[in-house]
Amino acid sequence: LKSASKLYKEWPFLIQVGDGVIEGFIDLIVENQEGQFMVLDYKTNKVDEKTFQQKVDQYQFQLEVYNWAVSQFFKGAKAIEGGLIFLRNAQYVQIKQSPEIKQTIATLINRIGQREFAPKPSAKVCATCSAKAICSYKT
Repeated sequence: LKSASKLYKEWPFLIQVGDGVIEGFIDLIVENQEGQFMVLDYKTNKVDEKTFQQKVDQYQFQLEVYNWAVSQFFKGAKAIEGGLIFLRNAQYVQIKQSPEIKQTIATLINRIGQREFAPKPSAKVCATCSAKAICSYKT
C-alpha cells in the first residue's frame, strides 16, 4: 500500500457478459505508480489451520471475477493481483487468475438463464440476493 498512487474503496461494478450482467462491490483496489493493480477482498471469517484452505477455495471464484472486472474497467492495466485478507487472523493469500474466467462467467450466466443450476436457498443467502424478486424459491 505504500506505493499506491490511487485507492478505490467499495468500488461498484456492473459488466455485461453475453445476455447477463455481473455486478458487485470490491472492497479495495490499489493502483501503484506503474499502473499495476491489486484487488483486495476483506473477509471477517475466523479461520484456523483446518478451515483456512476451505475458505480460500470458497472465495476463489469471487476474487477471480473481481480481478477480471478490474481488467475490463481499467484497460491497459499492466498487472492485476488479487488477494483475500482474513481480518480476524491478519492473514493474506494471493489468488491466481484463471485464464478461462470470462468463458466460465459466460457459461454460468447461460446456465442460469436456462435455469440449469441448483439454487441453495437459505434465509441468510436469500435475504441479500439480488435475484429474489424473480426467484421461485422462497424461504
